[in-house]
Amino acid sequence: MGKDEFLFLIPGVLYGIGIFDLLSLVRNKENYWENLLWATVMFFTLIALLFDFYEDLGKLTSNILYYTLFIFSPLFFVQSCYLISPDEKERDMKAHFDSNRRHFFISMTGVVLVNVLIQLLVTNKFHLVQSILIVSSFSLNVFFDKLYLRLIAAALITIFVLRFYIENAAVFT
Repeated sequence: MGKDEFLFLIPGVLYGIGIFDLLSLVRNKENYWENLLWATVMFFTLIALLFDFYEDLGKLTSNILYYTLFIFSPLFFVQSCYLISPDEKERDMKAHFDSNRRHFFISMTGVVLVNVLIQLLVTNKFHLVQSILIVSSFSLNVFFDKLYLRLIAAALITIFVLRFYIENAAVFT
């Protein structure tokens, strides 16, 4: 095991904890569609992020400041997963989502901002318009409890992730 793989164990374990929380949503017989929507969006976004950062793993692990910054992304991701996944079998998943909505979007904004900083400082793969749209849509959801704003945020992320999948799919190249 090389240095890069060794240092990626910490974020890998953190992302694993987050995925475990997302998968725990299936324990509830009464799920709320927004929890499931965000769990799905977060899962496929995580795959795209990890795939995108793979070729820059050496850059991320060769500088302790970049690596420390990178660690904040999985920390925010785990917190986001925890906020939409109940600790126990709750009957009212909508109430659970509504009570954690603001903090969920604060955490998701943190994930995006950390990844934007990594793109700017490390990978040189910065997408200005995409970053502004996602940060703005998540930030609006912190302050306003409107379903259409949450759907816009989910749609934006989904569109950008789908574009990434299409651009990076070996089948299409």
